[in-house]
Amino acid sequence: MKQKILLSVMGWFLLGAWVSAQAPANPTSLTQNIDMIIDHLGDANMKLSMKMDASQWHSFINSDYAKNKSLFRRDLEREMMWVLFEDIDMALDDKSRMATATMNLKSVASYSGNNHWTLRLGMKDPNISKLSDNSYLITSNIMSDAGGIIQQLQKYVFPPDAVNIRPDNDRYGNAVILYELPANEGSGVPVEAIVGVVLMVLGGLWIVWLSAGKKKMANKNAPAE
Repeated sequence: MKQKILLSVMGWFLLGAWVSAQAPANPTSLTQNIDMIIDHLGDANMKLSMKMDASQWHSFINSDYAKNKSLFRRDLEREMMWVLFEDIDMALDDKSRMATATMNLKSVASYSGNNHWTLRLGMKDPNISKLSDNSYLITSNIMSDAGGIIQQLQKYVFPPDAVNIRPDNDRYGNAVILYELPANEGSGVPVEAIVGVVLMVLGGLWIVWLSAGKKKMANKNAPAE
């Protein structure tokens, strides 16, 4: 039996909600970009990026994750041992104030037989639009507890020779994207991913470290008694 894993942007949203709290006056506090490029085996390369303003970035770079990127990799792999990750990395661009996480994931799309594949989005009634013959975009705006708006842009790119790519719903009403590919061997990994919550744990880990970084700054700046 294949183990099902919830893969969604909830974790990135949790991280965004924390950062959004730093600048609640901004009507659109953050924009999160999630790009997923799917290969012929149903595996995918995922890139998650988030641009911050000066105040948000100042808090972020004082987190332990920003100072020691290996902690991000270690904690993600430790907390999600059932997920098959490869090449996990995080990059920080101080000039553009952009944080970017990249990783490879196994069996994001599942093979249904007869050249048919299914990408499970793990959401209902998404705002989905076609970008090209082999790519789709999901756009959503989420209100954080601090009152800021977190805009999420999720882009899914399918193999160039994929055909009959189309949004649909499974029998439970959850959104999926169906497509067809010429016969090919699957990756053989016993994991069926539901795209759209690996990142729930990812975001939770980031929030813990970000909060710790914020407390460090507060303690450092506190007047001596």
